[in-house]
Amino acid sequence: MAANGSNSGGMGDVLGNIGVGMSDVFVNLSAEYPALLTFIFVCFAAAGILISASAVFDLIKIGDRNQASQGGAKAIFAKMIGGSLLIDMAFWASVMGDSLWSYADPLGIESYSASSGSDDLGQTALMAVIGFIVLAGYVVLGRGYFMITKLGYLTPDARSDLIGSIISRIAAGTAMIACLHIAKAIDNSTGLMWLPS
Repeated sequence: MAANGSNSGGMGDVLGNIGVGMSDVFVNLSAEYPALLTFIFVCFAAAGILISASAVFDLIKIGDRNQASQGGAKAIFAKMIGGSLLIDMAFWASVMGDSLWSYADPLGIESYSASSGSDDLGQTALMAVIGFIVLAGYVVLGRGYFMITKLGYLTPDARSDLIGSIISRIAAGTAMIACLHIAKAIDNSTGLMWLPS
């Protein structure tokens, strides 16, 4: 019996150590969140510039029957829209967040960093995890904008399916970006008060 108690206690200690280790990873990583967010914006903006440039070249070639681009004007328009959204993704993330979740002024990513000054290690780890969700939200949103560039090449049936995927990614991405705002709204309405102040 003692051995069983010892084994269960040992397993609890192992799981506790894993939890502490994971929280340390997010807390340490949180110091790099501003650089990671800048990197995400730069990568998507570079991709948006390339996509928009290819749309311009397709527009130039559209009058030449020998070099007509596949998809025609619809493909060019979709690429220009998607490329523009990617170039200025930070602005459009705010617009979408305001439209869907009444969240026009996203919390600065620095607020999720371990250097923000909280003395409670648990709250610091929680904020670091929320910050990681915010970063992932920008990636999901960017993928939704990437999918817009493919709309002009599809059949009507496939296009309707892709539009549904785009809408769901935009909604999910902006919800992840605004997750703390949404969670606080739920917290205030239910009175749970479990979020860091």
